[in-house]
Amino acid sequence: MEAIQCLPDGEDSEAIALLRDAYFDCSRARHDAIDAATSKIAADLAIAVDKLGPEAVLEGFPSFSKLKSRLDVTRRLISISREDRENRARIYETLENDHLTEIVEGYNEFTASEPILRRYALRRRRGLLIERAMWLAAIIVGVWATWAFS
Repeated sequence: MEAIQCLPDGEDSEAIALLRDAYFDCSRARHDAIDAATSKIAADLAIAVDKLGPEAVLEGFPSFSKLKSRLDVTRRLISISREDRENRARIYETLENDHLTEIVEGYNEFTASEPILRRYALRRRRGLLIERAMWLAAIIVGVWATWAFS
């Protein structure tokens, strides 16, 4: 807004400088938004694998590997853009146009499958608990039988 107000007074260089600053701020905000979104998604995926287990995640969300792979490529490109300042805008444009939509759609599918993932993980944990209890009971019976019949 300040840049436009400067134009009638003939302060073109000041207006251009303000427009450049505004463009830079908008670009930086766009980059920050992409960085934040991919960081949040990566963190949520890591938490799911850690808390629910990889088996539950893969069983409840078969597209996990595809989403994770696309996310890893994107985060690698973000890292490259920090080193390659001259091509940063082009890299982020590629990320936004070619990667981000697919990642967000995959993430939305992932979050939609969260109730299934939780149920699967709970069922799996119950199964493991029952299996361990049976092993413990078998060991106790074996020890008791050995003691009782010796």
